[in-house]
Amino acid sequence: YMGAPEYLMEFFCKDIKSFFPDFVKEEASNYDTCYMVFCDANPAGILLGNLMDSGRTVNIYVDYALPTYRDCSVGEFLYKELKNTSIKKLIFCGTRTPIHEDYLSKMGFKVTGEGYEKEI
Repeated sequence: YMGAPEYLMEFFCKDIKSFFPDFVKEEASNYDTCYMVFCDANPAGILLGNLMDSGRTVNIYVDYALPTYRDCSVGEFLYKELKNTSIKKLIFCGTRTPIHEDYLSKMGFKVTGEGYEKEI
């Protein structure tokens, strides 16, 4: 049996790797946090990371939107919803590509010594 996150990562692996070259789908179980965004019951995006700081920070390694949903609304929706959790800070720790750095800037992440950070 393959659950929704595994299926999504399998089906879109090549595209995910174009944004996150170090992504290895077989290592996805190393992340303890997975959020999926759906639009009309269709998967629109996935975030993979690890909770840190007693659940107040997420170190993000993959923040991926499916091609149909690449207008930043997936990220905006997810980050807005995360405000309703104990999470207060997002740190992008994954491999960065120029197009993903543009996305992080649009989403309000700031460059720091750790990479890109966003307070929520």
